[in-house]
Amino acid sequence: MLFSVAIVISLIAYTSAICQPTNMDRASKVFKAYDTDNNGKISRGEGHMTFRMSDKNSDGSLSPDEFSTEWTFYNSKTYMPFFYAGDENNDGKLDFDEGNKAFDYFDNNEDGEITAYEFTRTWDHLDRYFNSNNNGNVKK
Repeated sequence: MLFSVAIVISLIAYTSAICQPTNMDRASKVFKAYDTDNNGKISRGEGHMTFRMSDKNSDGSLSPDEFSTEWTFYNSKTYMPFFYAGDENNDGKLDFDEGNKAFDYFDNNEDGEITAYEFTRTWDHLDRYFNSNNNGNVKK
């Protein structure tokens, strides 16, 4: 009986480990949330709308708290490197221009829209960079 319980517990632990969301699952979830018209692309307008919705105090910039609240929703534990990478002037917040530059960073072919491929490719690149260098200093 004890052996059977140990096997069941081991199977549950193994299944839980392999069913954890991957980095690409999280990227896909974020992409789908920002693609508000469900056309498979994030337009600059959708990016602007997301920025404004995240700016809870309407001061035209995102504080670390406003940014982290948005990303924590997607269960990302590595959201702050994205914040620091976007904060080009190091003032501790992301202003609208920095948000536009972040959009441009994800828009690999510079056509004004971010496809799911561009988003997940860039997300993966940034995630690998942050995990290998343990910092947020990313420039295109």
